[in-house]
Amino acid sequence: ADRATATWARAHAADLRRLAGQISALDDLAPEACPAQTALHTALGAADAAELVAPLTDMRPYLDARHTGLVASLDALEDRRTTKAATDD
Repeated sequence: ADRATATWARAHAADLRRLAGQISALDDLAPEACPAQTALHTALGAADAAELVAPLTDMRPYLDARHTGLVASLDALEDRRTTKAATDD
């Protein structure tokens, strides 16, 4: 499943990077989100888009009603990723 996730992430690198950039730029998150947001920002600089998957997932609990568009985008990407992983198994 890890290989499938990495392959999927590389194929969807632009979407992952766009979403990671938007989330890492948020300045209205709770202080508890800071470590996860920093990790996401760091992963954004990685050459491999697969390194964005876990930090993006880790940010999900910190997004609230002010971030419905980002939540919907995260959920849609996660649905696509898990659907792809399930069909590859």
